[in-house]
Amino acid sequence: MFEFLFDSMFVVVPIFVLAIFVFVAYNLISQKIKDDRSPILKVEATVVAKRINTSTSSNFHHHGTNSMHHHHHTSTNTRHYVTFELTNGERKEFNVWGNEYGLLVENDYGYLTYQGSRFKGFEIIS
Repeated sequence: MFEFLFDSMFVVVPIFVLAIFVFVAYNLISQKIKDDRSPILKVEATVVAKRINTSTSSNFHHHGTNSMHHHHHTSTNTRHYVTFELTNGERKEFNVWGNEYGLLVENDYGYLTYQGSRFKGFEIIS
């Protein structure tokens, strides 16, 4: 019985990992197609919120048989989000580049340009 479970793990786990990969790829491609088909809109909006999401991953590697060759690699991923409120009261949150994020301040008012879920730009009205 234990041997059957152990052997089936080598089939079930790779199929499960492949299914997750296919699901994620399908969702990314579907969102891209939906965004590509959406019109580019330019609407009046106000910046109502900003947030940052930072994730860190760390890897430790041994190189060779000598234990003195250790390497510790850390990578950080930072995503910047800005929430806009349209004149009709609807709110939209977009992932923006860091330079755009730094230029926007809460209560800025202007023209938001977007296509589906893609942020295209924000022009502040003086």
